[in-house]
Order: sequence, then C-alpha cells, then structure tokens
Amino acid sequence: GPGSSLEAAQIAAKSYINAVAPTDYIEIIAYDNEVKVYSEFTNNKSYLTSVIDGIVSGGATASYDAVVKAAEDLGARGGRKVVILLTDGDDNSSSNSETACINKVNSKGVACFTIGVGSGVSMTILQNIANGTGGRSYSSLTGDLSALFQEILYQLNNQVEIGFRTRMGEKSKDDNTRKLTIYLNYAPFSKYFEKIYGY
Repeated sequence: GPGSSLEAAQIAAKSYINAVAPTDYIEIIAYDNEVKVYSEFTNNKSYLTSVIDGIVSGGATASYDAVVKAAEDLGARGGRKVVILLTDGDDNSSSNSETACINKVNSKGVACFTIGVGSGVSMTILQNIANGTGGRSYSSLTGDLSALFQEILYQLNNQVEIGFRTRMGEKSKDDNTRKLTIYLNYAPFSKYFEKIYGY
C-alpha cells in the first residue's frame, strides 16, 4: 500500500541526504492536494533526516505545483540548482499544467530529476518534465529507490555545463530553425548532443 512506498521513499531520501556534500543545501517539500515546505534550505543532515521521518502519506497529488514551488525557492540561490521529484501517482490537483511547470522551472535555471514509484504513475509525464528541464527520469520498477537517488547524485557530480550563444548552426530549408551539434569528448566518455532551436 501507500505506506510501504512512502517508507521506501523516506529511506532513499535519507540515504541521498547522507551522501551529498556538506556544502549542499536541501529544502524538503511534501505535497498532496497542497504544497507544504517541511524544511527550508539547510545543510544540517540530522535535521533533514528527522524532517523526512515526519512526513505522512496524503491523498491527492499536486506534483506540478510542488516542482514549481521548489524551482521558485531555488531560483534565488546561487550554484547548481536541482529539483528531485518523487511521486507514486499522477498529478490530479495542480493549478499549473505540465507545460507551465516545465516553462517555469526552465525560467529559474533549474533541472528537474524525476522518480516514479510503483506502477500507478505515468512515466511519460515524468520523462517530459525531466527531458524538458535538463534532468533525467527514473522508475522504481527498474531499480531500488536508494540506488536511483545515488545514480542522480552520480549524474550531478559528473555534469559538465556548457554555456554558449551563437547564430551559427545548420539552417533548415523549410523553416527558421537551426540545428546545433555539440561534441563532448571527456574521459571516460564521449557523447554528442543535438539541439534544434528557432528564433
């Protein structure tokens, strides 16, 4: 039932908190039909752990609103800004739509990583939010929750950020968009990304 997925989520979140750097500040937001900040930003790990233990399972799900609130709170802070959304249900009570959520998160320069717990959640929506904001999405059906949190931490600790502004790129024949390809060679991996953008 919901209790077991909440308990698994609490264990995973606590393992994540214990693994982050002492200089990383974390805010905890829990939500059902309304979004509640359980802890303002702090790097006090024992306090954050006790806050997570105090979260109880609710009914409805306002995921988009929770992500937007988290992004807004992060927006004012310096450094790398990441939201990790963990949900076991689809959004059924947000005032923000999926598109509005993605746009607002991007406007704050925040990446959203998403974790779907169990089979009652649409991974398509979670993938859209993650892909739309520069994060990644995961499902508890493909891995232990604590391992998924550790994977996110690994991703964050191994990110390379590339900022650029250019009018170059290969112009498409039929419309006013351009294709930009970035090649990244960095041991132990090499990767390339393509981005289509318009003016």
